[in-house]
Amino acid sequence: MKEFGLNVGLLCGVFLFAPLASAASITVDFDHVRDSGFQVGNFIQDGHSDFVWSNFGVIEPVSLGEPFETSGYTNGIVSGDSVGFIDSGSTVTRGGDLFDFSSAYLTSAWRDNVYVLVTGYLNNNASYQDIFYIDSYVPAFIDFEYLGIDRLTFSSANGIDAGYGGNGSNVAIDDMVFNISSVPEPSALILIISGLIGFLGFKRKRII
Repeated sequence: MKEFGLNVGLLCGVFLFAPLASAASITVDFDHVRDSGFQVGNFIQDGHSDFVWSNFGVIEPVSLGEPFETSGYTNGIVSGDSVGFIDSGSTVTRGGDLFDFSSAYLTSAWRDNVYVLVTGYLNNNASYQDIFYIDSYVPAFIDFEYLGIDRLTFSSANGIDAGYGGNGSNVAIDDMVFNISSVPEPSALILIISGLIGFLGFKRKRII
């Protein structure tokens, strides 16, 4: 009977302490987009880092020379040689799956004091929304912590010419950090529970 009690404790411990969902962190640094044949300066193809990208571009400013080389695009590089860029109506989704948007670095490309609106949606309802004013000379690290969303949108506008020789309210973005939760399928959970119950029943018969 003592051994039976131990097995009950083990069974409870499995459900109390074994994680039923695990989270994987993904950092999108825009330096491996070309691995699939993408050309810098174009828009990101769907499927990069398993996301669906709309109106998102990638640029390698130093390789393009002036005026890009000394612009906010170069100032906005946090890692590698490339940065993403966003304008009005840039969107990220994950094929209907939920995800967390943790953080990113934002830098305006040509202007200072650029208005940036960031919104996280769930089922077409805005769950999170923030407004930022971004400058061109240094990346701004923003800790978003948008949890359990299915769509992320960016929009930028206005700003004051910073004198780089380019134009527009584009914003460079780098090192976007996402968290993806992985939850076992219901059928897998049923198999786990059935197996544990079967194990418990076997031990109990053995004791009696």
